[in-house]
Amino acid sequence: MSAVVTPMSKEGVLDGKVKNGHYIPNKYVQAQQEGLVHELRKERILDIQSIHKAGVQDPRGFILERDPSSRLLTTHFVTEGFLEDVRNRISEKISTQMWSDLEFLDTRLSSADTSALVNLLTAPDGSPLEGIDAFVVSTALLPSLTADSASYAKSLAEKAHTKGAPNPTLEPRDLSKHLSSKAPRQVISHYISALHPSALSLLNSHFESLKSSEINDAKQIFADRYYTRLVVHKRAIDGLSDKSLRFKLEADLLIHCREVIIPSLSEYITTTPGVEELCVKLKEARELGGIFSHLATFIGDKVPDMDAMQAVKESMIQDLKAQLQPSNDPAEIVLLVLLILLARRGHGALRFSEKYIPVFVPKKQRKQKGAEEGVAEKLLREAKRKKLSKGVPELLDGVMSTIAKKQKVEEEDLEKLKGIGNNMVEFGLGSD
Repeated sequence: MSAVVTPMSKEGVLDGKVKNGHYIPNKYVQAQQEGLVHELRKERILDIQSIHKAGVQDPRGFILERDPSSRLLTTHFVTEGFLEDVRNRISEKISTQMWSDLEFLDTRLSSADTSALVNLLTAPDGSPLEGIDAFVVSTALLPSLTADSASYAKSLAEKAHTKGAPNPTLEPRDLSKHLSSKAPRQVISHYISALHPSALSLLNSHFESLKSSEINDAKQIFADRYYTRLVVHKRAIDGLSDKSLRFKLEADLLIHCREVIIPSLSEYITTTPGVEELCVKLKEARELGGIFSHLATFIGDKVPDMDAMQAVKESMIQDLKAQLQPSNDPAEIVLLVLLILLARRGHGALRFSEKYIPVFVPKKQRKQKGAEEGVAEKLLREAKRKKLSKGVPELLDGVMSTIAKKQKVEEEDLEKLKGIGNNMVEFGLGSD
């Protein structure tokens, strides 16, 4: 039959063709092809091979001519309805967790089809999506994981620093475990090579920053508690005219450093690098200048400015006032008033220990060979150089003479002295 039908088909006498020994009318072929379009619209997915088998030479042109909204993935066509259904099914998860599985996809789609499909999808905000294994991921996920990794790295650094641990570490598997609640394992594994180096770097830098801050804080504490106060004391000593008095007060301040400051620093030895070495140097110092030099080197840029020293000096004056108010001891009252007067009129504030330096020397004892004046008399001479108000030098002379004679000081005179001290503290009065 083919010997007869084939020539007739070629001459156009018959509307059809012979295939495998069978005559197939063109209307049948066309109906079969249109049936595929109907199948695509109904099933919303169509294998491109079935179109080829139906005799279509240009499947893409054939389908798009009949359904312009359809899309060719790789081996399958899908309709706009199919795409919209996928968008709807992933939309909520993308919005809330920045990823969604694709397990619901038609199993006929190949991995290449799936990749092509993901390229056609967007997040609810219009941003592109990325396919990772059987998941579709928002471009916002990586920044979110990066931020979470950074937060985790910082927390590890802070815990290690709090515990006093050596340099902390962060392995990729530990970071993956931490991030496991944020996305599927496959997604985390895909990103971990990008996340881990930056997280590890942040861990180390934050840990070093915490150590550096601790050292800086310690230096500031040393500057505030010790160095600045020593400077204020030393400035007051340097302002004295009496060389023997300066020598005694410097020696007393050196003893104060050894007995009070160095032991106080010891509590930081285990937490602050450099403190142990500092304590050794301070103990070995034989002069006050060495103490200042070692402390200044350690605190570096924390050396106090004039405002800081003035604030410390003012605090010391207030402390002297606080001791003056409740005192009933004439010798103590005289000493405190003299210290306030000199502090208000000088660049610093004096301090010394009566354990090593006597304030008053009794009159009888002063007559002995080699006996020296008490500090109070020397301080009074220094105060007189500050041009005290009328009557103040006389009052101090009288009270000090009475004390030296071991006689009772009039209550009225003590109250006058307290008033002078208070006025100097509050108003700077006490000199012309």
